[in-house]
Amino acid sequence: MSNSKSTPATLFDTDRILELTEKNLILAESKLSELSFCRGEKPQITGLSGWVFEQVIKTCLLRELRALKLRTAAEQQVRLMSRARVDLRVNKVLIEIKRAGLFGLDSVRKYRSYQRNAESLGYRYLFLTAGENYLPYRRAIQHALGAENVFFLDRPGHWRRFVATVAREIRQETVGAKHSRR
Repeated sequence: MSNSKSTPATLFDTDRILELTEKNLILAESKLSELSFCRGEKPQITGLSGWVFEQVIKTCLLRELRALKLRTAAEQQVRLMSRARVDLRVNKVLIEIKRAGLFGLDSVRKYRSYQRNAESLGYRYLFLTAGENYLPYRRAIQHALGAENVFFLDRPGHWRRFVATVAREIRQETVGAKHSRR
């Protein structure tokens, strides 16, 4: 049975998201190089590509949800605990967004801790990355967070599954709110 029947088509796919990321990264670097103190030099800013990727994911996701006629409230860099922040909140879904994947098993433990904290506060915690090439890290994050909460954009259908998961959470939230008002 085809997964496409159970999950509707999306406005974006991985190729388009990565294309938008690269295009906007070039634009961001160009604009930053125009600052008077840069003297036309391309800036070397750690984290800029990750930040651009986060912005593209946020924009694409919100457009997808709008196309599904879902009401959303979004916020970036949401404080979860002490100094820990999650990249994006859409309603009751917290989303960790990584362009380059994981940097070690300590990262897996950290995100598992984030997930526990998020769930204790009534949020669903999702992890989205452009890809993770190191198989032990890929397996570890899926095991730690649950495969249903982890999305690798370099895997076919993961963007569509990600959008469907967020949409389902928003719909459940809406249904729950309607029932609680009765």
